[in-house]
Amino acid sequence: MNTAQFTQARSDLIRAELQRTVEATRPVRRPPHRKRWGIAVFAIAGVVSGGAVAAAATSGLFWPHTEPDPLPGAPVATALTDISIAEGAGGVLIELPSQPADATHLSVVFTCRTSGTFKWGFDPSGNNPSTTCQPGELSSHSFPLTADSTKFHVTTTDDQASWSIASRYVQTHTEPLGVNEHGETYGVAGDGSNTPDLIAVIGVADDGTAVEGYARASDVEQPMPSSPEEALRLQEEYQAKYPNGREIPVYKSDGTTRIGTFTIG
Repeated sequence: MNTAQFTQARSDLIRAELQRTVEATRPVRRPPHRKRWGIAVFAIAGVVSGGAVAAAATSGLFWPHTEPDPLPGAPVATALTDISIAEGAGGVLIELPSQPADATHLSVVFTCRTSGTFKWGFDPSGNNPSTTCQPGELSSHSFPLTADSTKFHVTTTDDQASWSIASRYVQTHTEPLGVNEHGETYGVAGDGSNTPDLIAVIGVADDGTAVEGYARASDVEQPMPSSPEEALRLQEEYQAKYPNGREIPVYKSDGTTRIGTFTIG
């Protein structure tokens, strides 16, 4: 396996393009086109060519932007370093820049320069995220850091398959959940270990416009199947009962003032 170092000159060129793109494309909140519930953290996907990787990378949370008013329970990331660029072909061991003491994650955007299947991450045994892609396609991941996270591994079965990686160190934390006057918690649903009573969603108001609010976790939750057979049966029953999705109320954070409807497909 080859060892790659980040090329300073190339990093400077791509960093300059990223900075120009950031200034031109500040993120804004947009209403959804469909009544669906989704959460995206450190994830982007798209197709670019050549130096356009810079523009695509800035479109997601990978290059963290500070939200002026993050929702309770929301993950928040702060960039601690400039963007570093590495590129190569086949399997490569990348020596990473030194970690800042307060860094918690390494955010990485992987770009396929040729078609191939790649694995990329910290695990030397290859137990890392896998990407099968065409030239110019992007994928991304945020890797938790330890003191031993100094080398980044890229593996592929084709020694001629080429790629590039843009990365930077970030510090992440989760905003505390809010508590309303009834003692109910509200905010963004996390990994399931600390689900709030009222989960942040984007629903639809009576006039058809998008509305940010909260749905009760008890309304969102579905029965947990005990076997694959039961899971299939429950799915079939659900689709038969709610062919157009199941509508539940959307409230303000007080949990009583209804402001719209959220549809679970």
